[in-house]
Amino acid sequence: MIGPRTRTAALTRHIVRATAWRPMTATALLIPVVAAVLLLMYDEHLMPPQITANLLRATAVLLATAAGTLLADPTVATTAAVPSPRFLRQTMRLALAVTLVALVWALTSWLLITFTPPLDPGTLSGLAQEALALTLITLTGTAWRTRHHNDPTAPLVGLGLTLVFLTATAPLRGDWSLWATPGTGHWDAVHAGWTVLAVAAALVLAPALGDTYGRGFRGGRGGKTPPREGLGGA
Repeated sequence: MIGPRTRTAALTRHIVRATAWRPMTATALLIPVVAAVLLLMYDEHLMPPQITANLLRATAVLLATAAGTLLADPTVATTAAVPSPRFLRQTMRLALAVTLVALVWALTSWLLITFTPPLDPGTLSGLAQEALALTLITLTGTAWRTRHHNDPTAPLVGLGLTLVFLTATAPLRGDWSLWATPGTGHWDAVHAGWTVLAVAAALVLAPALGDTYGRGFRGGRGGKTPPREGLGGA
């Protein structure tokens, strides 16, 4: 009899093999290189905290977009390849995406704050909240697309949702701006709003991870509904 640990290990190996790694890998390698090049363009004592903050924000947007590709499941239409509930597979993919974003973002932030005037812990914590919210917003768009149309265009929906969010919030100024300047008096209040955004995105994202039966799932060009998935691969 196959135990739960064996099933989990087998599912993990399957997800790793079936995941489209190139976009995330390319982004993860490119971002630290770009950050290093920008650092070489500045004297370490001249780069202001605002530029460092904006670089970390751009990093979050790029990573969130690339992470959307990790939610695509190219083998969803075959019973043998998916002997586990969709919710479990997608939750593992989501955890993988968020973990990779966090690791690359942390590496980039370490690189920037090591060679520039350091950001205080409150500022760095706020930027991490922004990165989390942007990642969840992007993955929400991708997850809902893959729920019904598991095709290569799914990450573009997540990117589109992020661009709509950026376009809507960029013109805001003063106390209404979500993109506060580090050190301003309303920094903490603004990032309380980012926390609310992250929680709201997570709540909208969660239902998209579940099964799709009877909800018009389309597995690609053929538009076939995948067979019911069992727990034990039978």
